[in-house]
Amino acid sequence: MIGIPPENTPEFISFSVSFWAALYSGLIYSLFTGIIVGLVIWAMQTRAEKRIQKLKFKDDLRSLKEKLKQVNFGQNPIIITSALRSQPQAAREIIKLIDGKPLEEWHRELKEEGELIRQLISLQNQQLEFNRLAGRLDEQLNQFVRNYNAERNAISVNDPAHISHFIGRLHGFQYQQINQWLDSGSEQTLQESWQNAQNETELVARTRPYLDARQGLVQTTESIRQIISES
Repeated sequence: MIGIPPENTPEFISFSVSFWAALYSGLIYSLFTGIIVGLVIWAMQTRAEKRIQKLKFKDDLRSLKEKLKQVNFGQNPIIITSALRSQPQAAREIIKLIDGKPLEEWHRELKEEGELIRQLISLQNQQLEFNRLAGRLDEQLNQFVRNYNAERNAISVNDPAHISHFIGRLHGFQYQQINQWLDSGSEQTLQESWQNAQNETELVARTRPYLDARQGLVQTTESIRQIISES
């Protein structure tokens, strides 16, 4: 063949060595170059995706902040039908707004909004703890009220008034302030059950953690309000 020396000659051996060496060298170089180019493209794509994701996070957070400005921070009504339902209104509204939001990812990517996001994460965690403590208090309170009314031969329809009276008194309200929200129970029996409840060690032990958890929600929502008002 033209250009290729005859086989089994010194020239052919020299040619073969040079040919295959050049071929393998070219293949290795091409493979190495392909890997480098691929890594560069992958890195560029990754950075582009992260920039796009960060822009989306910023847009989502901006939208959330606008909604947070509509939260009713000015009022702090207490629903006294149960400890669990007494969650502060503002906290309840914020929890609904941030449900399903990737707060941890926002916190990693949006450093400039770190304080607001930290407070939102804190509120989520506090709400879980409040629910746990309020649930424990409700469980003990329901049991106490049922036993108290059963001893008086009062059926369970009378229980909610005693529960509401207890929760209201825990938050500093007097019977006269609570009475308008009650649909049963005389002042004497409600005051008596309240006094008797003070002697229930387990029930009393569960009130302070519940009150502290609720106050924590109030304080965190106020911190969020301040951050939002300044932004």
